[in-house]
Amino acid sequence: MAEQQLQLSQQLIEDIQAAITKHDANANDDMVVVQYMAASIGFLLGHQDMQPAQYKGVMEQLNAIIEHIIQQVRPQPAQPPQQEAFGIWRPGE
Repeated sequence: MAEQQLQLSQQLIEDIQAAITKHDANANDDMVVVQYMAASIGFLLGHQDMQPAQYKGVMEQLNAIIEHIIQQVRPQPAQPPQQEAFGIWRPGE
């Protein structure tokens, strides 16, 4: 796959969702949109002239990109507040 920086933005995602919804009015659920996007990837890759090992490599790279983006945009869980330690400690106990 080509090494380039992707220009991902909220506007791009909204435009993609709008195009999919225009094609299928029932695609107003984000998970349906994700399925269309996955099917589109399969459709485009299916038309590429690659060996099976190349397809596997591309799919691994795409999966890594997906996981990386999910980690970037997913809200991080809140850290529990630190509590003060208390008690009596005696050497040898």
